[in-house]
Amino acid sequence: MRRTELLQEIRVVRFEGLSLQIPPDKYRCQYVRVKVRVHRYPDGRLAVFHGPRKLAVYDAQGNLIDKKKQLHVFKRELHGRRIV
Repeated sequence: MRRTELLQEIRVVRFEGLSLQIPPDKYRCQYVRVKVRVHRYPDGRLAVFHGPRKLAVYDAQGNLIDKKKQLHVFKRELHGRRIV
């Protein structure tokens, strides 16, 4: 499921009752009045995109998943799908 949202506050997206705070990055100082896309994955995780760039990933409750944990989950998913 995808939905485009307009940020009203600095680095905060409101989505289905959740407040998703976008962590700072090297591309922009702030994201006020910027259109971002929120994507919900089948397992309930959420991701926020600005154009083609993924800004952050959250669990189903809206808690930010850090980059190292994202990589670990991604590798685990790939390993689970690998045909041996």
